Amino acid sequence: MCKQNRMKRLTNDRGFTLVEMLIVLVIISVLIVLTVANLSKNKSVAEGKECEALKTVIGNQMEVYEIDIGEPAADITVLMDGGYIQSNTCSNGTIYTIQDGSVVGGETSSG
Repeated sequence: MCKQNRMKRLTNDRGFTLVEMLIVLVIISVLIVLTVANLSKNKSVAEGKECEALKTVIGNQMEVYEIDIGEPAADITVLMDGGYIQSNTCSNGTIYTIQDGSVVGGETSSG
C-alpha cells in the first residue's frame, strides 16, 4: 500500500507543462517588445532636448564672447577656437552656425 501511494504521488508531480512554459515566454516577449519601443521613443526625445540645450549654450557663449572681446562673434569657429564651446554638432547630426547674430541649425552632418 505504501508503494501505491508513492507511485500515485510521483505521477501527480508533473512540473510545468509545455503550454504553461509557452504562455510565460509569450508574456516575457511582449514585455520586452514594449520596453524596447519605449526606450527608443525616449532616446529621440532626449536627442531633441540635447539639441535645444546646445543651441542655448551657443547663444549664451556668443554673449560671453561679445562681453569679453567687445564685438559679436562673426562665425561659430571663433567660439570653438576661443574655447567658448567644444562642438557645434548634436548627437543626431544637427550642425549649428551663427547667422546674422543668431544661432541657426538644421544642417545635418554626413556620417
